[in-house]
Amino acid sequence: PFLPLVPEMKFVEYNDVDALERSITDKTAAVIVEPIQGESGVIIPDDNYLKEVRELTEEREVLLILDEIQTGFGRTGKMFAFQHSGIEPDILCLAKGLGGGFPIGATLFSCNDFEPGEHGGTFIGNPLACAVANTVVRVIMEKKLVKNSERLGSYLLRELRERDLSVRGKGLMIGIDVLDGKRSVLDLIEKGILTIYSRNTVRVLPPLIIEKKHADQFLSAVEDIEL
Repeated sequence: PFLPLVPEMKFVEYNDVDALERSITDKTAAVIVEPIQGESGVIIPDDNYLKEVRELTEEREVLLILDEIQTGFGRTGKMFAFQHSGIEPDILCLAKGLGGGFPIGATLFSCNDFEPGEHGGTFIGNPLACAVANTVVRVIMEKKLVKNSERLGSYLLRELRERDLSVRGKGLMIGIDVLDGKRSVLDLIEKGILTIYSRNTVRVLPPLIIEKKHADQFLSAVEDIEL
């Protein structure tokens, strides 16, 4: 449904800096990467991956574009996932969490390659969407929801590992490997828990406002079903 794709794009194995280096030529404009792959099943790269990608793009003088549409605004226990690696991208793509359910997207530039007005669109600057986004960011900061994501995410990961589950994640972005992702998600729905799946991974992305009692409710539901 997304065809035709943007021409002259190369797809490189995730978490493989050597493969990325081999793919960059003097015609490469930018490298686009997710700090954590969401739709693929919460795939977390090696600790030094993003730092090495940043060093490589600076050395080869190409832009680094980070897709934080899923990971941004506290989802991973930091305001932005790139902060776990101590780097800064040239361009940052944001959406989802910025609107708290209201449709909005944003593109942030730290580089000097663009001037105001060069990046535009029909719905850019919608007053209602921007007002919602301002409120969402204010609530995230005032309610310390980034810290809540880090605290409860660490708690969930620890408890799930103690149950001998194959689990990975950062903050409240968690993936659990299961035998049948669809069946597990449907079983959890019967227990009053909403999750999503990617093939054989249950993806757990609860609201940042959850409390420990909600985390415990999820853990109780996990114990009652066969993953």
